[in-house]
Amino acid sequence: MSETQDNAPEATIDELYKTAMNSLPAQQTPAQTTEPVRSENLPDPVTDPDAHVRAVDQRLQTLQQELTQDRQERQVERQRLQAQTDERDFRDAVSRLAEKAGVPEHQRELAEGFLLMKASKSDALQGLWKARGNDRAPFDKALDALVSPLRDALSIKEDSQVAENQRALDEAQKSQTNSEPTAEKPEDRLMNLSDTEFEAEWNRIQGRVW
Repeated sequence: MSETQDNAPEATIDELYKTAMNSLPAQQTPAQTTEPVRSENLPDPVTDPDAHVRAVDQRLQTLQQELTQDRQERQVERQRLQAQTDERDFRDAVSRLAEKAGVPEHQRELAEGFLLMKASKSDALQGLWKARGNDRAPFDKALDALVSPLRDALSIKEDSQVAENQRALDEAQKSQTNSEPTAEKPEDRLMNLSDTEFEAEWNRIQGRVW
């Protein structure tokens, strides 16, 4: 690889999105097909034209209802399959981001929350996610671009947690110090005695000394 390629700056998520959108193939609209109305069991259009028209209308309505039900069932099935695909791809994306950022297995929810937060603020990242079925590479590159920001976010969170733990420890030590009773000095105890108590205590002290 040439020196120019090595020093080329990494593409941003917005740039990756624009490139991916420009490379998407043009979508083709499937041709609509109309099923011909079967003529069996229909009244003769010559001998009974009114009954024939009514029968054709009824047959067309029945076919339309069947087509509508079929489309709805197919739509529900597509949505179910898409939901499964989205869930699987999202888990893969979180795993890729977490592994590259060095996030432990038990903290994967941090990587998941970070990815959701970034996607909610970036139309380009959402676009790459939706277009991943045509080309997954741009979305994977966008994930790689989030590795460094995730590491920085986790570093700030860890520093904040360390500071919070230290503050809690200082508060606990301060509370324990304030709750310990202060030892009374001998001279303070003597000053609080009455004359009779002072004389008795003084004689006791002298007797113990002498």
